[in-house]
Amino acid sequence: MRPTIQMLEPELIARILGEAKRIMAETGMEIRGAKMRQRLIDAGLPTDPSGRVLFPAEVVERERIRLAEQRQIEQKLTSSLAALE
Repeated sequence: MRPTIQMLEPELIARILGEAKRIMAETGMEIRGAKMRQRLIDAGLPTDPSGRVLFPAEVVERERIRLAEQRQIEQKLTSSLAALE
């Protein structure tokens, strides 16, 4: 088990993440790559009147869960392969 250092209280971390999600949902990002911008729009992400791509909180959360599940599968596979060696 790796040692951990906790620099911020969990409540403060939750506030920071909440604000980051709010900013991504309300302000979004200017995506300059035409192909990437189109891929995001095709995936259902909305844009604001200036053309910035918005990332609603539910989309960010769904992607976070998907990535966490993917990492878990990769870790299990790595452990299984290491056991075979």
